[in-house]
Amino acid sequence: RLGYEFSTSRDSAEVQAAAGGIVVLADDFGVYGRTVILDHGLGLATLYANLSNTAVGRGETVSQGQKIGEGGATGLASSPRVYFEMRVQNVPVDAREWWDRRWYYAHIITKINETKRALGLPVYQPLE
Repeated sequence: RLGYEFSTSRDSAEVQAAAGGIVVLADDFGVYGRTVILDHGLGLATLYANLSNTAVGRGETVSQGQKIGEGGATGLASSPRVYFEMRVQNVPVDAREWWDRRWYYAHIITKINETKRALGLPVYQPLE
């Protein structure tokens, strides 16, 4: 697994969506325990596992920072925690790269803008 485990101080620590998206799974998921998977579009998804409970259901649209569940010790977890994983086209990727704003802009936004230019679509620059 290429994800990260975050220990929580207790069961029921709030887990928030890293970005807005659509809930594609909110269920018990074997060794992952109670799990939420969010589809963010363009093949990007985030997975949150070992939850004690979920606060969202399949098909719901969630916003960045919205509570999606609570940390727990389900699946193979032996103590309260949250397992976080990012996937691109269902392939696990290192989430640390996506947390780096410069890496994200250079490797993701730049590629999207190149494609837009090639298709003759408008390219918008982020406000900072």
